Amino acid sequence: MAEVPANGDLVRSTRGRDRDRLFMVVGHAQARCLIADGKLHLVARPKPKNVRHLEVVEATTERLQEWRAQSYRPDDHELNRELDAIRTQVTGRGGAEDAQGGHDRGGGTSG
Repeated sequence: MAEVPANGDLVRSTRGRDRDRLFMVVGHAQARCLIADGKLHLVARPKPKNVRHLEVVEATTERLQEWRAQSYRPDDHELNRELDAIRTQVTGRGGAEDAQGGHDRGGGTSG
């Protein structure tokens, strides 16, 4: 059985349309984690996600550490800004590639 991430943990989705996106665990409901990123899934309406489809990310910022220590629940803007900082740490790039979801949705052939 997969380890259940705690509130405040950063996770990466490993399955679904949101695969490879970073999220923060903002709660738990039954056997699922409630995740938010402040953009696709808002803090007020987090997405329930199966624990088996999440991977804990070890990267962090000072602000995220403070939030976790204080059990603080950020608003969408704050969370999105911190996740962008983490994306920069992890990939060396900003969050621009994440805005499109990272998928080629073109239906035609090129040429």
